[in-house]
Amino acid sequence: MAQPKAPRRRRGVARVSALLESAVATFAQKGYEAATMTEIAARADTAIGSLYQFFPSKEAVAAALFERYGEWMEQSQAELVKKASTLSPRGLADLLIARRLEVPPERAALLAVMDAPGSAGQRARFGEATLRTIALALRAVNPSLPQQRCRAMARLIVQVLKQVPALVEEDRRHHLGLVREARKLLTLYIAA
Repeated sequence: MAQPKAPRRRRGVARVSALLESAVATFAQKGYEAATMTEIAARADTAIGSLYQFFPSKEAVAAALFERYGEWMEQSQAELVKKASTLSPRGLADLLIARRLEVPPERAALLAVMDAPGSAGQRARFGEATLRTIALALRAVNPSLPQQRCRAMARLIVQVLKQVPALVEEDRRHHLGLVREARKLLTLYIAA
């Protein structure tokens, strides 16, 4: 796969940023397969040649989005681990749920590009980073937890967190307090 070209001037950096923002919106709206390079360029109000100058293929655009999301994720996870040392089990449960509901703009686009050629390893990389971060946060809240147990707990917590957006939607329709119940469940599990 051809690699993206790094911009050398401030104007090029701004153009690449606009192109990536356009790609985020296009992939999130249309999905990876249906999105075209022409649509990405048009949405960025840029000539198609400019897009190809920096990103020789749709796969290169996807790779740049993975890179950008990875940087955001790394910073976010470092902040989570740092904060965890000052939190109670309830505080960590609250923070994990809040972060699951906070959706950076890239997330919807990233989910759409997970099927892009050459991206199979990215999902595993992001998943592993999330497990490691939650395990470190658990250890920060309760230093007596063995590392292996933290890792197993992190796997289960990730599965619960995956359901939180669906619980929010269910709460909107039926007002069952499911997110509140998930928060209690995580709090009890983290404290155990």
